[in-house]
Formats: sequence, C-alpha cells, structure tokens
Amino acid sequence: MKNVFKLVGIIALVAVIGFSMVACGVRDVDSGGGGSGTTFTSMNAFNEWLSKQPKNTPDTPYIVKLNIKDLGYHGSWSIYNSEKYVYIDLSSTITSIRKEAFELCGLLVGITIPDSVTSLESEAFSYCSNLTSVIIGNGVTSIREKTFEHCPSLTSVTIGNSVTNIGDMAFSVCISLASVIIPDSVTSIGGGVFSNCKNLTSVTIGNGVTSIGGSAFYGCTSLANLTIPNSVTSIGRVAFYGCTSLANLTIGNSVTSIEESAFKGCSSLTSVTIPSSVTSLGSNAFNDSGAPNPIRIGLISVTFEGTITSANLPDGFNDPFPGDLRAKYLAGGIGTYTRSNGGSTWTKQ
Repeated sequence: MKNVFKLVGIIALVAVIGFSMVACGVRDVDSGGGGSGTTFTSMNAFNEWLSKQPKNTPDTPYIVKLNIKDLGYHGSWSIYNSEKYVYIDLSSTITSIRKEAFELCGLLVGITIPDSVTSLESEAFSYCSNLTSVIIGNGVTSIREKTFEHCPSLTSVTIGNSVTNIGDMAFSVCISLASVIIPDSVTSIGGGVFSNCKNLTSVTIGNGVTSIGGSAFYGCTSLANLTIPNSVTSIGRVAFYGCTSLANLTIGNSVTSIEESAFKGCSSLTSVTIPSSVTSLGSNAFNDSGAPNPIRIGLISVTFEGTITSANLPDGFNDPFPGDLRAKYLAGGIGTYTRSNGGSTWTKQ
C-alpha cells in the first residue's frame, strides 16, 4: 500500500507555527467513563473506543493519549479515513517509534512526541494524508529517511534541540509546507529531504549545517530567497534543481564544491557570486543548455572571487554556465562578468 506520498534546536516548518488544540476545536477523549486524560495501552482498546465515537472533522479531532510501547506497523490506522480524526499525545514512557508505525494513518491530524522518544524510524508517518501538525521532543537525535514523506497536509513541524541529522526524503512531497527553519544543531541535510515541496517559499539553514544533500530542495518552485551559511562546505547534485522562483542567492564562504546541476533550472536567478572558497563546479551547475526542453536561465551577472582551474570546470556540453563564460573566466580570472539577457557572449567588467 505504501507504493499507492535539520532542522533543530527548534525547527519550524511553518505555514501555521504550532497547533492550538483549543483554536482547532480538539475534543477530549470520552471512553465511557474515562473522560479527559484517559490513556489507551493497546490498539484494540483504542480501536474499540473509536468505533463507538461519532464522526468528526479534521478541524475537530479527538485528543487521544497512547501508551503503546511497541508502536510497530498497524494497518488498522486507515480504517476510519475521512470519518474520524484524532490528535495523539504519546506517553512519556515511549522511547521509540518504529518503522511505519503510523504509515497510512488517515485519521491522524496531529501528534506530540515526548522527550522520552530517542528515535523516529523510517516511514514512521509516511502517507498520513491529513497530518497537519507535529511536535517532536528534545530526545530525538535523528529523523530517518522518508519519515514524513507524502504528508500533503503537513503545515507545522516543531523539532527539539537534539536532532543532528535529517535523512533522505524525510519531508519530500509535503506540499503544504511554506517555511522551513533548520536550527544550528543540524549538521547534515539528507538527499531529497524537501524535494517537491512546491509551496515552500522560505528556508533558513542553520549555522551548524555542513552539507546539503543531492536533490535536497529539488523542485521547490516557490522558493524565492536563499542564504547558504558559512558552515556549509558542499552543495549536492541537483540540490536546488528547478527552483524556478529563486531570485536571490547568497553562497557562504566555506563552500568548496557545487555539484552537477545544483542550480539548474533556476530561471529567475539573474546574479550570483561564487566565493573564493569554491574550487570545483559540476556539470551544468548554473546552466540549462544541455537539458531536455531547456529553460533559459536568467543569469546576466556572475562574480568570481577566487580561482577555479580548468580541470574543475567541465567544458563543452557540460559547461557550468551558459554561453562562453567558462572561456572568458579562464582567460580573465577574478572579477565580474555580464551579458545581455539571453546572450551567449560574456564581458568582464
């Protein structure tokens, strides 16, 4: 069925920061005498209780408290899709959320993960179609691959201050995300982490991040402004490919390599400065000339602050830049080069 979609210190992936139970009309659990604060210790008890509840809406979920230590995959999560919805508050006795624990949980609209939890395994919340809010406690150190993949309604994520790594595709195709803040505690952003988050307009990358993985922000077509901090040393292959709204880019002064097609298809980008730390530019790093159905890149000004040897500047079909910029730079060295819009001839200023 799953084939049928770093953030830390505090990371907020925000369209709406935080989840207000009162504002959203969350209902207290009423399990036939247990009332508010009732904790379910088995899936059978939870499902039996839920089966007796009236239908509700994602805006008026029930508050459900769970103390189920073995949160393995439960196909029964999908039974009440589009009929009954819950906000889950996990017990502080739970230490891990296993692989696929909440996968395909269509009834889940929000969850609070306590500080006691140290690991979120891969695909733990993938394909939760109605999940809008996640609060992750300070115990989690790593968000594994595909943890929240294909959660199209996800607008708000708060992550505690112990996360150091975000795995590949952890938030891919979370199409409702509008803003991402990656705190300083995160050291690496995995491949495809935010790929195809098409409504993502703002990204803040913390000063602890050293690497941005391949395809990390691939296809984020609404992203307009980006500052890559001085802590980052490498930008992976197609990391920002197809970010067609990206108009303002600042590259930190510790980046040494910008890999193949990293900024390919960024058709709104008109000016870029390559810092002196950069020693290698991959094929088509800022160039669309070799792509199928190419988008004419909008670069009209490129400033080189350092020296890149010809061996680290692919040529011909794979030029990092459009037009004759590679040849002009190798001949002219450090400085600013410009061209007329869409032209192939560059001139050193």
